[in-house]
Amino acid sequence: SAATHIAKVKVPVMLVQGQSDTLFNLNDAAATYLSLRQANVPVALIWNSGGHGGYDSADGECEVYGGGTTGLDGCYLSLRQLAWFDRWLRGDTTVDTGPGFAYYRDWIAYDNSGSAYSQYGQAAQFPAQAMQTFYLSGSDALVTDPAAITAASTLFINPPGGTPSSYTETSNFTGPASSPSLASLTPVDPPGETVSFTSAPFTRDVVSAGIPSAHLHLAHINTQDLVFFGKVWDVDGSGNATLIHRLIAPVRVADADLAKAVDIHLLGFAHRFAKGHSVRLTLAATDQTSYNAKLPDSITVTTGGSDPASFSLPVDGLF
Repeated sequence: SAATHIAKVKVPVMLVQGQSDTLFNLNDAAATYLSLRQANVPVALIWNSGGHGGYDSADGECEVYGGGTTGLDGCYLSLRQLAWFDRWLRGDTTVDTGPGFAYYRDWIAYDNSGSAYSQYGQAAQFPAQAMQTFYLSGSDALVTDPAAITAASTLFINPPGGTPSSYTETSNFTGPASSPSLASLTPVDPPGETVSFTSAPFTRDVVSAGIPSAHLHLAHINTQDLVFFGKVWDVDGSGNATLIHRLIAPVRVADADLAKAVDIHLLGFAHRFAKGHSVRLTLAATDQTSYNAKLPDSITVTTGGSDPASFSLPVDGLF
């Protein structure tokens, strides 16, 4: 575990992690960044566009793992890395190493300049945004006003053997160019195996760059550890849902710990919700990425009460 060695790291570190990496996700890089910054180690964090499965490097990025090996003298990632080395290896204190946190914005068109600089958002440090809290209400809604919460209990099931199970992605093989046959598969959830909570449509474009979280009240009946999966969707005005970067957060909670609220982190992303779109939180009992619980189970999500269940989304200004 990196946690056992992080205190030994004293040299300046630049962390580059792919937003579309479903195998090694952004949360890992963010945790390392926060630990190093707390220890006063010079550190920078870049969330680039790619992933861990043969992703083609985005234009102007030159992510070498994704085949971006031409035009290195003018590309965003290579220039950021060279500046970092000039500062911390050559000791040139006049070099600007760039922002503490930068993230690729796939909603910004490439400007053909040779560098993806204009496609990157940036901030002095991570986390860079405030958290907007939504409350789980009734059996399917997210609301921002605590007074609007409707109390309810909603069930979803884990079938015997954990099959049939939800399909979200195939780790290492769902990049846009890595395997067209797999990348084209649509995420699917068998009936009864999920619960979802959806917000009202946003009244403006909302940029979210960070790590969402959830505060949940859960119960189940099989007396073993509770296994479930959390995922975040962008839902357009027609009800079509897109799983953001096909990311899914597996969660295991000891049965004894369910007596109190369960706090989880979803997987981090940088994404723009267009005006008129909504955000959706889904909890699923199964997923083909992981070993599902083998014993059948019935899982209950409770909303309302004095400590209401909630979902928090990093956003560019509260609303």
